[in-house]
Amino acid sequence: MSDEPDAKRRRLDVGEGGSGSAGPSGSASTEAVAATPATTSTGGGHSPKTSGRGRFKKGDFPTRRDRIEAPREQVEDEIPEVRLPKRNVALLLGFCGSGYHGMQYSTREGQLDMTHPSIEGTLFQALIEAGAISRYNSSNPLKVNFQRAARTDRGVHAAGNVVSFKMIMNLPDKTEADMLAAINAALPPQIRVWEFIRTKNSFNARQICDSRRYTYFFPSYLLITPKPGCGFRLNLDRFLGEPWQAPEDPFWEGMDENESREAMLSRKRAWRVTPEHLQRLREAAAVYQGTHSFHNFTLTTNPTAGTNRRYMKSLEVQEPQVHDGTEWIPVQFHGQSFMLHQIRKMMFAMIMVARTKTPPVIINELYVQRKVLVPKVPALGLLLEAPVYDAYNAVCAKMEPGPDKREPIRFEPHAEKIEAFKNEFIYSTMREIESKAAVFDKWMRSVDDYVGDDLLYLNPDGIVPEQAVILPKQERKSRFHENAAFDKTTLDDDEIVDDSDEEAERPRTRKELEELDG
Repeated sequence: MSDEPDAKRRRLDVGEGGSGSAGPSGSASTEAVAATPATTSTGGGHSPKTSGRGRFKKGDFPTRRDRIEAPREQVEDEIPEVRLPKRNVALLLGFCGSGYHGMQYSTREGQLDMTHPSIEGTLFQALIEAGAISRYNSSNPLKVNFQRAARTDRGVHAAGNVVSFKMIMNLPDKTEADMLAAINAALPPQIRVWEFIRTKNSFNARQICDSRRYTYFFPSYLLITPKPGCGFRLNLDRFLGEPWQAPEDPFWEGMDENESREAMLSRKRAWRVTPEHLQRLREAAAVYQGTHSFHNFTLTTNPTAGTNRRYMKSLEVQEPQVHDGTEWIPVQFHGQSFMLHQIRKMMFAMIMVARTKTPPVIINELYVQRKVLVPKVPALGLLLEAPVYDAYNAVCAKMEPGPDKREPIRFEPHAEKIEAFKNEFIYSTMREIESKAAVFDKWMRSVDDYVGDDLLYLNPDGIVPEQAVILPKQERKSRFHENAAFDKTTLDDDEIVDDSDEEAERPRTRKELEELDG
């Protein structure tokens, strides 16, 4: 065996031996020499020389620039595409999420994968068709630095979201208005682009975003006190050791035990919220404001992780609205950022506090470093209103007029179009599905029928009993089962009728949990 150092032997193996000698592998050496130019760049007719250390001189081989700038071999009948300049833009869009597998695109082997259609995947294809993205960059959105402000989950709607990427803004035969029209023409009606705006080169839709605004809509009948004799009430009686003094509710007076579900649902939809219910709801909402650890309001295995701390700027319980005979209550959330399922779990605690007269202080108890189950309300009522870019817009406002000045990113100029879109595609979808499938009523019954320890923190004392605390690796008896059907937002989900369809949440990566909103 040779005693030469490994590095030297490696040089010999690829034809780097002194005086042009072939190393142990003759074929490797031959290939290296064959690839060597016949002459150097400075002389003619002589063979390439090697240095005293056994390496070829600089200039004996093509440089990286030579390789990049060398003309590409033309395929017969191929017409080369003219490369047009790209500009960093913010694209403002809205969509009805029903039937889509969330906001973010997916890839397989480096290619865009539309096996499960996403909002971004559909948008990306429309941008290619309109000429805003070239065929050179059409295989993967990463090639144009695709980023989104809010990564919404499956079925969630958005009146406003922002995507940033490098876009061909101007084609020789199209104005910017023509380009916008072409993009929308290539999209289905339930996805609309409101505008695209040239941004600073450093702009990133997610990183530059200051905050996000969401609204959750729910039928007011969810605030009716749990039905006398239901599992929730009997379970609370057992825990308290005496009958629970439930809030008085005329809805259950003179209740007919033989009343059909359909008849009861009709009475629920005719029910109207009281000022007392709204006040309790607003008191609960106020406890969320500020910075707190929301580890019990998302999917997490580490309650102490710093990423669980989120800042809620404001929550507003708005006045009820009646549509098609059902009263709906909108709740607006404005937060710096949200985690997966956070808003839906926050809404669960708010609604249950209001309908059971549990003291609002229980929400503070849910911030404590222990694991407690907080279920989700149906996904059907969740809407991303818009991301907010106040800091970026302030910088733009201070820029001097000129070619480098950038416009602010605002949805207000499109308010009229956005409101019309919400009424036609988002609100109408919510109301139609609730009317035909009674999603919220099925969800409420799944909560009221539960008998077990997981929800015992909903009690008149405003405490979390030790029975309700989930310990690591603990096998819990009679745990609360969440129905996967309540994550759906389309009418063709027959599982909504099947109350036994337990949710099996797929494992999420840490990056996904940090990025998914709502």
